[in-house]
Amino acid sequence: MATERITSASSSSTAELVNDAAVQISRLVHDEIALAKLEMQTKAKQLGMGAGLVASALLLLRIGLILAWALLVVALANVWPLWLAVAVPMAGAFLLAAVAALLGKRRLKAATPPVPTEASESVRTDLRLAHGAVQEGRQS
Repeated sequence: MATERITSASSSSTAELVNDAAVQISRLVHDEIALAKLEMQTKAKQLGMGAGLVASALLLLRIGLILAWALLVVALANVWPLWLAVAVPMAGAFLLAAVAALLGKRRLKAATPPVPTEASESVRTDLRLAHGAVQEGRQS
């Protein structure tokens, strides 16, 4: 990274000041783009994890429904111990499905909307500050 020179406004020419401003604006834009990329990567990972957990919940729900059907058949055809042997895994599958669905929903909610909100807010702040500095420079 190039070393920056710090100059006072009274000892710098207009061309040097414009050049310094252009370099700083270029660096700022580059940093904002890097921030937006990082934020989008983070949100994409959260969306992927949330979708995976929801898919797991759906799979476990299907297993639970199959076990529920088996429970109904076994409960009607057999005695208590076999019925209990099917009821316990079924309840466990439903419990796991509920936990996975809630976790997936939380992850999906945290990742939406999939836009770089922090980076765009930072750009808005930078633009307001730059506009204020330009207005202040015009007044002096």
